[in-house]
Amino acid sequence: MSFDIKIVSGDIALGTSGDLQKVENIDKLLQDSLKIVLSDKSNNKYHSEYGSDLNALLIGTPISDNWVSFNKVRQSIVNALQILAGYQLQQTKWQITSLSELIFDIEGTYIEVNKYDPRHFDVTIFLVTQDLQIAKFVLPVTL
Repeated sequence: MSFDIKIVSGDIALGTSGDLQKVENIDKLLQDSLKIVLSDKSNNKYHSEYGSDLNALLIGTPISDNWVSFNKVRQSIVNALQILAGYQLQQTKWQITSLSELIFDIEGTYIEVNKYDPRHFDVTIFLVTQDLQIAKFVLPVTL
């Protein structure tokens, strides 16, 4: 089973004795998913396809273009998760992984607009793991 260093609110999580906390299984899948979606595409010089266009899509977007923005945001997230699934497949060739940390399918992405302020919306993503668990994460977005 693979693991990663646990990140909480953008910082490395430490245990009570000062040791690094790790994240595994479905929690690792959720953290890996957030990392790739929130990373700018082409920022990693060794893996130029890693990341999403999320920031580029959201900066300077007029409110009147929300519907177009929603579809572009959704597609950018799906593309990033498909790239992550490809990396995971490569990882299984040289590292022991658990089925609950691997993407089997992207079940859906849903956007819910804040009824009081259309600049704010939540993107909810449902992933199916290789052991057929549902992993859900919500990404708050502001235009």
